[in-house]
Amino acid sequence: IKTNSISVNSKLIDDETNAIVLYEFADMYFDTEETFELIIDYHVIIKVLKPEGLKEADISIPLYKNEKAKEKVQQIRAASYTLNAGSINKQSLERKNIYIEDPLKFSEEYKISIPCVKPGSIIDYQYKLQTPFILNLKTWYFQSHLPKIKSSFIAKIPGNYLYNVS
Repeated sequence: IKTNSISVNSKLIDDETNAIVLYEFADMYFDTEETFELIIDYHVIIKVLKPEGLKEADISIPLYKNEKAKEKVQQIRAASYTLNAGSINKQSLERKNIYIEDPLKFSEEYKISIPCVKPGSIIDYQYKLQTPFILNLKTWYFQSHLPKIKSSFIAKIPGNYLYNVS
């Protein structure tokens, strides 16, 4: 498998693997110009290997809120890419495939459903998360239920802030 200069030896993929993360990246930084909120730019590319991996096209982004503030998702871009008779078919995310589910007092879920995904498709999505909750940084998992070929997390924290890393 070779995608965007990321090559994967097929012997490294377990027979039970339904999909694989080819690339996952997050850049976390503080908006020091305006709101001084925490910004996370997130991008992931997933290859669907089997029909059971189609569920990876349904994305859920948990958002937190309280009486005074809430997290926001912005600049969502997503598409599926499928090889069809020698040409690549790109299907971009449409606004109708983005919705908010389960608005509760302290949380809600931002849902994205990427269209036209089938085994062999590449799912590519990215978004910007803006959060006023700067004391609780998001957890990053370098591995998850899907094997990850490349996972990168960059945190840019102002020098006068101290966080405990575990």
